[in-house]
Amino acid sequence: MKITKVLNNNVVMSKDESNQEIVVMGKGLAFQKKTGDAIESSKVEKTFVLENSNVAKKLAELMKETSEIYLDLSYKILELAKSQLTYKLDNYLYVALTDHLSFAITRHKNGIDLKNPLLWEIRRYYKQEFQIALKALDMVEEDTGVRLVEDEAASIALHLVNSQLSGENMDTAIKVTELVNNILNIVRYYFKIELDEDSINY
Repeated sequence: MKITKVLNNNVVMSKDESNQEIVVMGKGLAFQKKTGDAIESSKVEKTFVLENSNVAKKLAELMKETSEIYLDLSYKILELAKSQLTYKLDNYLYVALTDHLSFAITRHKNGIDLKNPLLWEIRRYYKQEFQIALKALDMVEEDTGVRLVEDEAASIALHLVNSQLSGENMDTAIKVTELVNNILNIVRYYFKIELDEDSINY
């Protein structure tokens, strides 16, 4: 394998045997290396296959300003999600989640924790994704020492849901969640009943 682009000392772009773009990570992998140099296989720790060249470009831009620790975290979170979810995750999720984690952790260190107004709805409607996202918060704490608030789990869960929608805008997942919540509220008020959230009818 040869380097097609150096993103930082530990992350490079390359191509695999089938000419597909990949991101290769490893400590000191690109130190004093340039485009065209061979990648030392002994230093390779992780490889990300990027099916979409647009994703590769955006990831390359992101890695210029973002620590690879966030890409590593995204990789671990997505591997967990892939092992538990039945649907295929869109490749762009690597970029979206890396970017999100970077900003969320930076904000938290500056004493800013954003509230997610859809926390309860996401917890209720996307239970599996929310549980994965809670485990993701544990991973973040383990790797960075930062404990993000539960609202961030809701945001991570929404990224997983959005990825299921084949890379559509995050607004789609939010609108669907709000729509379902509004419909349930109409049913509650019209019939003056409380709904059993664990029932099949619900």
